[in-house]
Amino acid sequence: MNMNLNMVNRAMYFAGLLQETESVGMELHSTDDKDNPDKKYWYDFCKALYFSTFLEALSEVPWTMGRRRKRLLRTMLPHGDSGFLYTYNLPYDCARPVELSGHSPYIIEGKFLCTDAAEAELLYVSDGRIIPRDAFFERVTITELAEGKYDLILSPGFVDEWDIPVDFMIAGGPKDITDDAEEVIRPYEDYPDYSPPRYEPKFDEYLEMMIAAKFAVKNTQQPRLHDTLMQKAMLIKQEAVNSTRSITADKDKPSKDWADRLGISLDF
Repeated sequence: MNMNLNMVNRAMYFAGLLQETESVGMELHSTDDKDNPDKKYWYDFCKALYFSTFLEALSEVPWTMGRRRKRLLRTMLPHGDSGFLYTYNLPYDCARPVELSGHSPYIIEGKFLCTDAAEAELLYVSDGRIIPRDAFFERVTITELAEGKYDLILSPGFVDEWDIPVDFMIAGGPKDITDDAEEVIRPYEDYPDYSPPRYEPKFDEYLEMMIAAKFAVKNTQQPRLHDTLMQKAMLIKQEAVNSTRSITADKDKPSKDWADRLGISLDF
């Protein structure tokens, strides 16, 4: 995934920064700007802010087009007593949980989901995080995991099992490159571990305005601009929340039978 440079430039314009820096060519045009000594600082700043705001925007609204549904796998990692019967690993790409199958109550503790549901299936918003390209699969013992040798569990257990086997887990690690291995040159990406789905237009609007509001902090000539842009972002966010609520309400609304459609009373 790369930054949306058009979005970043528009955000700079809304924040009043592009007009101030236009004379020194700070507008971003391509990923090649990361190697430009005159633009490297600004590119790196935008890259960090864009990504953090992207994750923040995903976590605040149950975006419809970014939803995924996955069956959860129980964890064998050490965890405290949550008061629920089962503890599951959250999906690798979960940005925001939406709903558990059967509307079962649950709580989120770190990377775990705790619930009384014996076979949990989670509806969630995906951030598009993918398994690292250089990952490989190997057996990892519980002892090795407890010692901190691995900090990432890609797929605990087998696909057809609800419980993780007690003897091993499947984890990611660095790819073993031999001397004879042919070097693979990949195109540069700002965030190579992410390939997000296409979200609804409101997400782009909200992300753009949030970025603009954060850019506006650097505009010392207009100290109140940050608040103005943040208010606009909150309005867009509320519109998105209302939209997702209306979709859910339509889904849950019972359909009329043929008698109701014809206006015929079946009361006897």
